[in-house]
Amino acid sequence: MSPTLRIPLLSFLLVIASTLSAQRIFRDQDPVPPDFGKAPGTLLLIRSDQKGVNKALPAVFAEYYKGPFKLIDQADLALPEYADRDAYRYAFRTVTKFVGATGSGESRMPATYNYTFNVLDLKTDVPNGLTFDGAAYKGLMKAYAKKLEEVRAGGQ
Repeated sequence: MSPTLRIPLLSFLLVIASTLSAQRIFRDQDPVPPDFGKAPGTLLLIRSDQKGVNKALPAVFAEYYKGPFKLIDQADLALPEYADRDAYRYAFRTVTKFVGATGSGESRMPATYNYTFNVLDLKTDVPNGLTFDGAAYKGLMKAYAKKLEEVRAGGQ
């Protein structure tokens, strides 16, 4: 296979894998709080410690989530302007954890990141989310934003 065909094919396969992973993960885990979308409010998007995630976050939500949202740092949650838990009830967070390589030879597993996306209900302090390993965070973030929009739009 020529190099010019290999890159688009690999990209296509990653998109398919992300979509299938999202469908499986959303079936196996409950990523949306039960009261999400039942009242108007602004979803807070909490910046991560990963530059790639932070770059994708506002772009993905601008495209797939049609409700109001605001990008903030974790420390901003303590500011008085975000104290109103009716206006700012939910916060979307990404937690990353580096997972080192394991094994050797053909059974060697490469280093990767473990990602946890969740929506924290700031009134109850209860998170709903999903956890996965691998580099498909942007595809799964898109699927999560779409799911949040589906629930938000259906609840209002």
